[in-house]
Amino acid sequence: MNVSKKIHVMIWAMFLLFDGFALAESVKEMDVLDSKGMPFDVDIPKWLENALDGDYSLLEKEYKGAVIYFAEWDGQDLDGLKYLVQHFQVNENFSHTLSTAAIAKIRGNSKVCKESEGNEDFLNDIENAFAQIFYHGLELKKDYWIQIRTYKDKKESCFEDSYHYYVVYAMDRNILKRQVESVLERVEAESAVQQKMKKEAISFMDEVKFIIKPN
Repeated sequence: MNVSKKIHVMIWAMFLLFDGFALAESVKEMDVLDSKGMPFDVDIPKWLENALDGDYSLLEKEYKGAVIYFAEWDGQDLDGLKYLVQHFQVNENFSHTLSTAAIAKIRGNSKVCKESEGNEDFLNDIENAFAQIFYHGLELKKDYWIQIRTYKDKKESCFEDSYHYYVVYAMDRNILKRQVESVLERVEAESAVQQKMKKEAISFMDEVKFIIKPN
């Protein structure tokens, strides 16, 4: 990619993407100043360009049958970002994001949501169960950073430079589902409604494709 070429990057308004969800976006004009591959005359990888446009098809193809966790950090200091990435508590953060999405899925099911009234404690039990999973098989697959200049006006006289660090983790969907099923078996359902809620959380593992870490 030519450094002077303008690129459009999404500012995420949703952190979850799976079948049936629309992705809200805000687009700004930017220039690429530097990147991980630029010293070696290597273009920004296509998977990242596509991901920044909300297209995860290349990652989905490469990691077929996996749930992909896409994480992003941004700041002014590259070394500081590298430190954050190296010390990222991926298991804890993946668990929290996945459980939040699963609970949202339950609440989004109008029939289950209506029946689940008065079962907030049980929903908390489901959320806590996700936190007990170690997520064996969640692996770091890719990382890349870019430095960009964001223009704040059309005349390009006002701008801000910043680094963005992107990391891709992946976990086999079947392994993930088995781990979720195993831990949810220990969550005791005291009614038919609660049993439906458990099944809804497990079935979510068949639907989710990408989990996006909230910034």
